[in-house]
Amino acid sequence: LMQQRFLVLAVLLASSLAFCEDVVFLPAYDYNYASSNLQSRTMMDDYSVQVDLPFSIMFAGTSYTRLYVCSNSYITFGAAATNYAYLDQILLPKLLIDAKDMKADIINATATSDNVTIYYRGYRFDTSITGNLEWNLTFFAGS
Repeated sequence: LMQQRFLVLAVLLASSLAFCEDVVFLPAYDYNYASSNLQSRTMMDDYSVQVDLPFSIMFAGTSYTRLYVCSNSYITFGAAATNYAYLDQILLPKLLIDAKDMKADIINATATSDNVTIYYRGYRFDTSITGNLEWNLTFFAGS
């Protein structure tokens, strides 16, 4: 009986040693890509910011090297919006994020080697509606 217990103990010890692994902790991935500022605007109402892209992006099946971010929280491609009151009159193609009567606090566009990120923070022009709107939108090169 003693030999059986010793044998079971030896098997358990050997099996636990067989499953021990070295754990290697790799350094955290570096997300601090080198970036350049393409545009930075503050306090805008009924205005579009032209962003010249360092590479082409695809939107709605067409390649673009320029886009326009409107203070009313939408993006147009191909041409800047000239009418801010009637959304159905804004030229296509367009990407409507919120598109109410907004006033932008901040519009930033930054680029890395393979993407452009648009950052927007604004609020409703109508002061009876409270709260801010904030979004980030990233476009990748060639996509």
